Amino acid sequence: MENAQNDLFQEGSSSAVADALYAEYMLEHEPDLLDENIDTLDAKYAGESPKDKAAREARYEKALDGYEAMVSELAEDLNEQNRQARRKALKIEEATETVAESEKIQQVDEEISNM
Repeated sequence: MENAQNDLFQEGSSSAVADALYAEYMLEHEPDLLDENIDTLDAKYAGESPKDKAAREARYEKALDGYEAMVSELAEDLNEQNRQARRKALKIEEATETVAESEKIQQVDEEISNM
């Protein structure tokens, strides 16, 4: 899945990423729910008993719930990574400002000493 994730982020479109995540998840958990299979389900399950249909629908519900949980977890992880990156950037900016201020203070001290 790591290669799939790298491919996802190179496509550049959040819609393409969402579609690819969905396809990757459903391919593993419930292939009937892949976009290309949806239109074939009525024919595939024609004559299915009500009991079998209810069981299939329960599988679909479980797969969709699992997908939503995975997306939620991914969103939380991305938000945390974003927060960490922002904190790091702020620390770097603060350190850069501190160095610049120290250099100015040192320059002023030198100018005062040379008077």
